[in-house]
Amino acid sequence: MAKKNECYLCGGKLRGGYCPDCGLDNTKIRKKHYHLNESYAVESMNGDESQASEPCDHKAGQDTWDKSSFDTEKKDKKENKKNKKDISQQGKGSPGQKYSYQFQNKKFRNTGENTVQRKLRSGRAKVGATLFLLALFVIKVGKDYIDENGLYFGSLREPEYEAEYVGPYEYAERELSETGEHYETELGQGEYLVGVHLPEGSYTAELLDGRGGLSLEDMENGIYIWQAFGTQAEYDELQVLEDVRLYKGAHVTIKEAMLLRLTTENGQTDDMEFVENPLTESVSLEKDETLEAGEDIVPGVYDLHAVISEKSDWGTLRCRISDDAYEDGYYEVSYWLSGEEMDDTYRNLYLREDTEITAEDISIELTPSEVIGTGDYEEYYQHY
Repeated sequence: MAKKNECYLCGGKLRGGYCPDCGLDNTKIRKKHYHLNESYAVESMNGDESQASEPCDHKAGQDTWDKSSFDTEKKDKKENKKNKKDISQQGKGSPGQKYSYQFQNKKFRNTGENTVQRKLRSGRAKVGATLFLLALFVIKVGKDYIDENGLYFGSLREPEYEAEYVGPYEYAERELSETGEHYETELGQGEYLVGVHLPEGSYTAELLDGRGGLSLEDMENGIYIWQAFGTQAEYDELQVLEDVRLYKGAHVTIKEAMLLRLTTENGQTDDMEFVENPLTESVSLEKDETLEAGEDIVPGVYDLHAVISEKSDWGTLRCRISDDAYEDGYYEVSYWLSGEEMDDTYRNLYLREDTEITAEDISIELTPSEVIGTGDYEEYYQHY
C-alpha cells in the first residue's frame, strides 16, 4: 500500500495530487478509499497534510469531537427554528398576550397590553368618536333652530333688539299722578295698606333708628321689592331708598325692629278709604296658650303688644293659617316681640277665621287696630 504523498502506481512523490513521474491523478483514487482515521479535509486537499485538518480520534468505537462548538451550533439551529415557529404562530399565543420578536432585522415590540386593556382603549376611542359626532349634530341643530326663530347665534348675526329694563315698575298698568299733597309719616314694624294707612304716591324711605327690612307687594301691578335698611353697606343695607312707588291696594310690611320715615310730595290723600275698626275688645293671650279665630277670638285686624316683666324677655306669636293650597292644609307665620321700644308692638295684623294663634315664651295682648279698609277684609288684606 502506498504511503501518503506517494503515487499509487509508481511510488513517486506527489505534487498537488499528481505524480510527475507517471502522470497518475492520485486524488481520484484516494476519494474512493476512505480511511477511518483520516479526515475528509486531508482527502480534499489532495493528500497534502500541511493544509488538512486534524484527524479524528476514536476510542471504544466512538468518535471524539469539539463538544463546545457542537453545542453552540446546535443551540443556534434550535433558536433559529424556534424563532421561525414563533413568528409563524404570532397572534396565536395565550389569550390576552402579544409577543414581539427580532428576526431578520425586523423588530416586534412587546406592548404588555392584555385583552381587557385593548377593549378599553378601543371602547374609549369609539365613545370619543360618538361624542364628537353628537356635538357636531347638536351644534348644527341648535344653529338651525336659532336662525329659524329669528334669534342670533354668537357673532353670526347681531340681535334685532335689546329689551330695556326699567326696574321693578315695568309691569305697572298706569303712572302715578305728578301732583298731590305733601305727606309724611313714621312707621314701625307692622303691615300697612296703601289707600288705607298710606296715601298713594312716590315716596322716599329714610331709616331713623334700628335695623330691618321693608317689603312691598303689589299683585295688581306686579311690583315686589325687599330692601334691607341699616349702616352696613357690605350687606347691601341702605339708609335712604328713593322712588318707592306705592299704588293703591299695595301692601307694605316692616317686620324687624326699626323706625322708617316715609315722605311723598304727590300723596293722593283725597283718595284714601278707611273706617274705624268695628272691634272694640282686646284679648289677652297667656304664655303658651292657643286660641282660634272664629271660636275664641273675633276675626279682624289687631295690634300685638308684648306683655313682659323685663326688657330682656322676648317671644313669638305663631299663627297657623288654614289654606288648601298647601299639602298639609295650612301654613305658619311667626312674629317676634321683645321688651325693646321698637320691638314691643306689631301693628295691623289680620286674623282671619280658622287661624290658630299661640303665644310662645311670653304673654301677648291683642288690641283692635285704629282703622281698617272698607268693604271685604279679604279684598284688602289678601297678600303673599
